[in-house]
Amino acid sequence: MAGSNYERGMNVVTTFNLKETYVYAMGQEPWLEFISSIKYTDQSNPIVASNNLNKDCNSKGIVL
Repeated sequence: MAGSNYERGMNVVTTFNLKETYVYAMGQEPWLEFISSIKYTDQSNPIVASNNLNKDCNSKGIVL
């Protein structure tokens, strides 16, 4: 979802009582760096947010 972040993602997970979650790493495609010049690191907000979502889902037994 455009503009998704950790809070919005977890809201979807809890609202729909999901048993599985999948995070698509939009913008992580290697070729995209040449077009957009975006280079994500482990400290980049999208990476931190998706890592937190994965961690929390994993701790709840939700399949990743």
